Amino acid sequence: EQTQEIRDTLERLTDNFLAMDSSYNVTLINNKTASLMGETGSKIIGKNLFEQFPDITGTVFGRSIIKSKEEQEQIEFEELYAPSGRWFRTRIFPSENGLSVFFQDVTDKHLQDLLLVESEIKYKQLFENNPFPMWVLDNESLNIRTVNKAAIKEYGYTAEEFSTHNFLDLTDGDNELRSAYRKKFDAPYFTGVVNHKRKDGKPLKAEVFIYEIFIEGQERKIVVGNDVTDLLTYQEDLKTSRDQLRQLSSHLEKI
Repeated sequence: EQTQEIRDTLERLTDNFLAMDSSYNVTLINNKTASLMGETGSKIIGKNLFEQFPDITGTVFGRSIIKSKEEQEQIEFEELYAPSGRWFRTRIFPSENGLSVFFQDVTDKHLQDLLLVESEIKYKQLFENNPFPMWVLDNESLNIRTVNKAAIKEYGYTAEEFSTHNFLDLTDGDNELRSAYRKKFDAPYFTGVVNHKRKDGKPLKAEVFIYEIFIEGQERKIVVGNDVTDLLTYQEDLKTSRDQLRQLSSHLEKI
């Protein structure tokens, strides 16, 4: 009755479970594990694990079982089980009388990690190859964490020099103007034209878009900039020209 109760308990486990004696003969196994191995529990109970499944001898699983028993050391690892194409986190608990092994299916976690890595690769490629200057800032201090090639080319700083700067260091203005920018940049989203200066001191007007983003589990601000100095100069010249034309028209009417 006690044995049956133990077996019923093992069947209710969400993990796969396997127990062996000190000679690696299977003493307990739940149906989930037996099914994973392509057998029924009744055919595996009492059999030597390595004789019944010789393919596991050279695997991480096989070597870990032997090491855990010989060194009486608890071992945990993750491994792809080729026949099923799924990843399992395996935990081995040794005792003087044998071993208890728990297998947890972590395939979904591995797939999510893989998708996250692919997403980060695409983000980095988009970031590096963007034709507009871009920065990644610390969300609180606004210190520059990462910068792309376009920003290096536009502003004249090296990547190493940028990494020692705060984004407000690019401001062309006094402390009062920097403070005003700081308040604006603290918002989750900001867009507008700011006065910047290059490394050589040459001023430029940059239209910046600042928004918050999570990168590698960290909350950051990402900035996209665009030099609009020539555009604004052109617009100002156009406005001046129009004003002059209006003055000339008024003068001609008076004449």
